[in-house]
Amino acid sequence: MIGLDTARKFKGRSAYTMSFGTLIFAGLTRNPLRYLFTFAAIAAAFCLFGVLETLRYQRDTPLEDERVIAIQGDAPGGFPLDYEATLRGIQGVASATGLVVAPSVNPKSSTGRLMLFGLDAAQTPATFPGMRIPQDIAKRWAETRIGGILYAPIAQELGWKPGDHLTIQLLPGFLTASGANQLEVDLIGVYPGRSIFDGLLVHGEYLREAFPFMQRFANLFVRPAPGSDARELAGRIDEHFSSGPAKTVSAQIFDSREAAARDAATIRFVIRGALVIAFFTMVLIVANAITQSVRERMGEMAVMQALGFQQRTILLLVFAEVVALVAAGAIVGLLLANAGLRSQLAAAQPNAGILPLHTISWAAVYAMLFAAIAALLPGWELSRLRVADALRRL
Repeated sequence: MIGLDTARKFKGRSAYTMSFGTLIFAGLTRNPLRYLFTFAAIAAAFCLFGVLETLRYQRDTPLEDERVIAIQGDAPGGFPLDYEATLRGIQGVASATGLVVAPSVNPKSSTGRLMLFGLDAAQTPATFPGMRIPQDIAKRWAETRIGGILYAPIAQELGWKPGDHLTIQLLPGFLTASGANQLEVDLIGVYPGRSIFDGLLVHGEYLREAFPFMQRFANLFVRPAPGSDARELAGRIDEHFSSGPAKTVSAQIFDSREAAARDAATIRFVIRGALVIAFFTMVLIVANAITQSVRERMGEMAVMQALGFQQRTILLLVFAEVVALVAAGAIVGLLLANAGLRSQLAAAQPNAGILPLHTISWAAVYAMLFAAIAALLPGWELSRLRVADALRRL
């Protein structure tokens, strides 16, 4: 809102020609220190929301390949290499691939890791169609011994492009057969579909050649044939290998995610509780700041009504002032959350570096909702304003 002197300058001029933006800016800059602390509370609340909601959304969003069966061992040691071919011969199996893993240094973070996932390049596109690996890239990857592919958002985060020759720095103490602490990889291309793998995909055979001790699979993955019951197939796989050198524990990725979701119920409750407390505190701070500001300007608002402003116009200005404050704080908070995710704050994965539309949309909804709630008290006090009484106090 404008000050008394400013309002008097407009005496004799139509009140409706005054700019809403000017009035809002004047109101927000009347007491900068008060609004600075209020702005900081809003930004902090929405920063917390941006990080936690993005991590929850990415964890809970279903994968396209949730029908895939993940096979783990019931004891340490992994699986013999011939298990991969044996799986492909079981009725109801459309495709299968084994997995070996090697850790490397994330080039964007000296303390972070970028996992190298060794898979069968010929079987991976069929086993994980949800990755949506382009056919030409799949073909070139299968034909390139040191070729690798990567999820597109991670490639963008790391600044890698198809055609780049990468020198991957391995973790300290992790050496190849030649004694090197590096591994050479040609980035063949990127794929757009999200999967369970958040690292660089290379040939499993290439990793086994580089690290001779990797002569067993850490995990196996099976794509059920169309029409096959995935849970029934998982049971038959475990039965088939029950008397083998390494017993299997098979389950759909969907089942594993469901179990993880149940286990994370308490964490989800704590997260929601933290957000409720943060937003509740924010609304109280905003409502208190706006109400105090309105009380200090009752006389000025009475002058504005005397100049021709209708009461609903003044109420709208107060609401717009709250919306502008909350919206600006929310935008800054989301930008901070995005920056935090990009720096892998709270152990975020590299592909969590950009806030999804889901988080931004809900932030916009909450900003409008909380602005409306915060404007209730000052709006109620304004509705009781009596112009004559307020003018006598000037």
